[in-house]
Parts: sequence; C-alpha cells; structure tokens
Amino acid sequence: MTRLHEGLDYLLYRIYIWGGIAALVIYFALVIYLDALEFIDVPRTGTKGLAIYSAPITLWVLGILAYWWWVFLFKGNKELKESVRKRPESTPEISALKSWSTLHTAMAIYAGNVDEILEAAKAARRPVLIWYGMQNLLVLWILGNFWVWVYFQDDLPVDIMKVMAFGVVVIIILFLVLTPFLVGRSIKGGEAAYLAPLGLLLAEPPSDKPYISGILSIGQALIHEGATVFNGSRRGRQVHIETIGKRSYTWVQAETPPFEIHSQAGKLVADEGAPEAVTEALKGLRKAKRWRGVKVTGGSEGVGIERESPGQNMWLYDLWLIERLLEKSIEDRA
Repeated sequence: MTRLHEGLDYLLYRIYIWGGIAALVIYFALVIYLDALEFIDVPRTGTKGLAIYSAPITLWVLGILAYWWWVFLFKGNKELKESVRKRPESTPEISALKSWSTLHTAMAIYAGNVDEILEAAKAARRPVLIWYGMQNLLVLWILGNFWVWVYFQDDLPVDIMKVMAFGVVVIIILFLVLTPFLVGRSIKGGEAAYLAPLGLLLAEPPSDKPYISGILSIGQALIHEGATVFNGSRRGRQVHIETIGKRSYTWVQAETPPFEIHSQAGKLVADEGAPEAVTEALKGLRKAKRWRGVKVTGGSEGVGIERESPGQNMWLYDLWLIERLLEKSIEDRA
C-alpha cells in the first residue's frame, strides 16, 4: 500500500513545491529586471506593487492546500480500500517493520477484520479533517484579509480592519484550544483504533489504581495494575496476547515441530535442532533493538513469544514473527 508520502502524486507534489520556489525566485528577479529596464512599471508607493509580488505566492499556497485536501479525502481512503480488496496471501514483508504504524496497517490488511479496518480509518480521519480545515480557515482568512487590504486600503474603515485582525486572533486561539482535543479524539478508544482492525478484542483490561502524586501534580491520575489480555482469530488461528508492565506473551494456535529461538543482543538465532523452515524464516532479519529480550517457543500446541521490553505494544512485532514462522513452516511441509 502506498503511503501518504510515497507514490507518483507525492513526487509531483515535491516537484511542485521546489519547482514553485524556483519559479517564484525567477519571477521576482524577472519583475525587478523588467522594472529596471522600464518595460513594466511597478508602483513604488501604495499596495499595487505588493500585489504584483504576492499574487503568485497566493496561488502557490492555494495549490498546496488543495493537494492535501485531495490526500486526506481521497488518496488514503481509496488506496486502503484497494489494499483490503486485494488482500495478500503471505505475511507482510520485512520492510513493513520500519515503523509500528506501517506494520499495524500491513498486519490488519493481511489477516484482520476488513469492516473494522475501514471503520477505524474513517474514525481516525475525522479529527484530522477538522484540524486541517481549521488550518485552512486560518490561512484563507489571512490571505483574504491581505487582498482586501491591498485593493481597498484607502477606503477600508478602521473598524473593518479591527474585525479582520480580531478574526485572526480568534482562529488562532480556537486552533490552539481544539488541537489537543482533536489529537485526543484521534487516539481515543485504543481497541477500535488498533485492536479491532487486527481481528483482536480486549478480553481483560487492567485494573486502575489512583495515583496520588499524579493527582496532586495534575498529571496522570490513574496507574494500570494487572495484566491486559487480548484474544482473537487471524486466518483461522486463535491468538492470545497478555501484557503486564514491560513483559508480554504472544501465542498463536498451531502445530509445529519443537523449536526455540533466542535473542542474542537483538539478533534472533534458532537453537540447534530447529527445523530448516524456522532458520529460513529468520533470514533477512537484521539485528535490532526490537528483538532484544525475545524468546520464541514452538510445539504441538502453538508458537509463543515471551519478551521483556520497555517499548509499548511490542507484541505486534511478535505476532508478525509468529505468523512469518508459521507461513514458512507451511511452505516447508508443502
């Protein structure tokens, strides 16, 4: 799936940005040169001269705003639907590990709940559209006021100018106040945001305990105690995940020969006697911090991964690794 910052359209957008800057510089130089030769007459007083220089900048900025409206409204949604419709038959490639976000999307498309994927994407897009709309409102208000001032400066009442300036202040305040709220909306409901698209459900939430120091400092008022448990089904296999503090355990139901994998300072190494398919699945996996503290065990009841890691939601990498191991095992048996 093409990311927002990938693809031909984004390449053209970058060309538009840098080519636009170069074109603006050339345009300014040409206007100054032609004015010096008296081929054109750029007013030295008033705002008419300012309009000559500002018009191309305004058009360039409007082009940027229009591109991102297209991205938020159409590009991401269209490509997500296409990716879901053409679901891959194999686990996501190693390249999907470059970030948690890219891996989550790839894992959701590979074996998640299609309806939940689309619904979660729609819910996440709403606060982004509101936030970007407010940005546009601020930019358009400033540009609109600027051009009103350019063309009607001499006839513009002082009260109107005060309203124009006050409007800018109000929009900025609204933007600053609503931004934390919109960000909170975009990450609210962790289950809907990242569990449901993966085909998982929160089976057992942790208990919450008042955190006195946090309350007194107007910080975090609750701390989580106990295990958080996720259950679900992916590609016909039962999945069970437990997290508590820095520790997590991820298990997928399957039947495999006995094997173990250990992490040697971030490098995954299969123990002696492990099936060739397991060794093959580890090829291409570079030494990385994400694999530190990982222990993999396979057998007749399934494949499980234990880990102790300071990172959040590292179980998603473990789930990917298990499904990759199982895929290679199936290929090997075939």
